[in-house]
Amino acid sequence: MTAHTRSTRNTHQMVGGSPMADAVKKHSITSELAQKMVDAAMAKARELGVTENVAIFDDGGNLKAFCRMEGLGANHRDCAE
Repeated sequence: MTAHTRSTRNTHQMVGGSPMADAVKKHSITSELAQKMVDAAMAKARELGVTENVAIFDDGGNLKAFCRMEGLGANHRDCAE
């Protein structure tokens, strides 16, 4: 019988010599893109003749951009969030 040994070497260190080489790169929405999204949504609301609140959040749930159209009360902000 032949005894098989298992390597205890960390496989993450094999790629590019860095333990973080296999880490997921996370991209977040920029403030500029969030504002462009708000602007586009507001333009569409005007086109449709409706008043809306528009809130853009990043993947962590943080508010990146917000706009409230004229005629909506301040309490509508909570609904958008």
